[in-house]
Amino acid sequence: MIWPNAYATAFTPFGKIAGYAGALYGFMQVGGGAVIGGIISHLPAANQIPLALVMLIASLLAWLVYEVVVLR
Repeated sequence: MIWPNAYATAFTPFGKIAGYAGALYGFMQVGGGAVIGGIISHLPAANQIPLALVMLIASLLAWLVYEVVVLR
């Protein structure tokens, strides 16, 4: 129940273009998932370490983007 309210509140500053901002956000989520899924599909399936590394690296990159783009 929190996600829809947070999602709607996040795009209130955009006013008239909130629909475009929401569509871009959705595209970025789906596109990012597709890219990460493509990367994971090429990893060896001997154990779970490569998957854990991809998840860790993706989280660190998201944090880095947040630090560079949003906080500065």
